Amino acid sequence: MSSVPPSRLALVFPQIITFHYFPMTKLEKYQHLIHWGTSTWTYPEWAGIVYHKEYTDKSLKTESLAEYAAYSSFSTVGIDNTFYAPPNPYLLQAYAQHLPKDFRCVSKVWQELTVPQWPKHKRHGTRAGQVNESFLDIDLFLERVLSVYARYFRDNLGPFLFEFGYIPAQIMSEDMFFAKLDGFFRELPNDFQYALEIRNKNFLKREYFNVLRRHKVAHVFNHWSYMPALRAQARAAGENPFTADFTVARLLTPLHVGYEKSVEMQSPYDSIKTRLPQMRSDVEELIEQALDYNIPFYVITNNRSEGCAPLTISEMDAMLQEKYAHQS
Repeated sequence: MSSVPPSRLALVFPQIITFHYFPMTKLEKYQHLIHWGTSTWTYPEWAGIVYHKEYTDKSLKTESLAEYAAYSSFSTVGIDNTFYAPPNPYLLQAYAQHLPKDFRCVSKVWQELTVPQWPKHKRHGTRAGQVNESFLDIDLFLERVLSVYARYFRDNLGPFLFEFGYIPAQIMSEDMFFAKLDGFFRELPNDFQYALEIRNKNFLKREYFNVLRRHKVAHVFNHWSYMPALRAQARAAGENPFTADFTVARLLTPLHVGYEKSVEMQSPYDSIKTRLPQMRSDVEELIEQALDYNIPFYVITNNRSEGCAPLTISEMDAMLQEKYAHQS
């Protein structure tokens, strides 16, 4: 019996291809999952730090995003102006034009949906002191916010960020707030990311975190004047501090320092004025946990935390890149 030529054998018994799985290194996971960015981007003081082209006041609002996205430590940005007005389709399209595809942004939700009673401030006109009938209005969110982003900004859409200011008990009880959250998020489509930031430390309890977990909404770990430290918020959330399959932190102001004082301390926003070692340590620990749970983490930094958000991010990112480069 003659032997079968190897070429014929190859047809009868195709070569078995073995695929080898090589898990990501810690550094690769960090680079893949951790997204650093700033709370808005329209600061002239960042010339020579982030921006090396000249921009007018108008072009800084849109065209500068291309240079922002090219900054080595940035892979997200916070869109804050959508807190004060519903998203503008033309503006979202202008942003998208200057951003790489899949550069995901953290977008604040219109305050019309997150203020239960309008503060007694002249900027609210005749509504000052009045109950807000649009608070957590599902149809309003779907029609004026989500649908606009879905149509005009889908490739760059990251988490929707619901920012709730401090809510006094006489305006709304804890139980009522939790119940309203539960009802609202129950009705939303589940193919978008939602994150929730509170300014009431008394809300940091099991019932609150249970609502978020039930609807896969991320708690926003916020380093803000009168909230507990980030590590305390993580402890309050339980053994697994994350309530969704992604998470968000916002580094806003030093603890125990109000808004006006933080502006006075940190202006102009062209250099770090005061490093906050405990804040940085807490962020590092949250990042470590996010890597352990293998979830994306958006870290949004404000100038008012240390004085210059891009420099704060650059220092922390460089330190962590170096740390994880030496870990398997």
